Amino acid sequence: MVTTKISAADMRSKWSKFSESESEAIKTVDALATQVKKSYGLPKEKAHSEVTAWVGQRTF
Repeated sequence: MVTTKISAADMRSKWSKFSESESEAIKTVDALATQVKKSYGLPKEKAHSEVTAWVGQRTF
């Protein structure tokens, strides 16, 4: 099975409120969920759920 890596551009295309430097600094699912929570004002559980679903089998 081939695992696809998530790029900063992938994240910015999904979450457009991220700056380039913010998206380039994200290296884990937890860090991405924290940034989604911060940028979009979502509850922690909702942000983590959305991120987990979007990430799927991909890696950082």
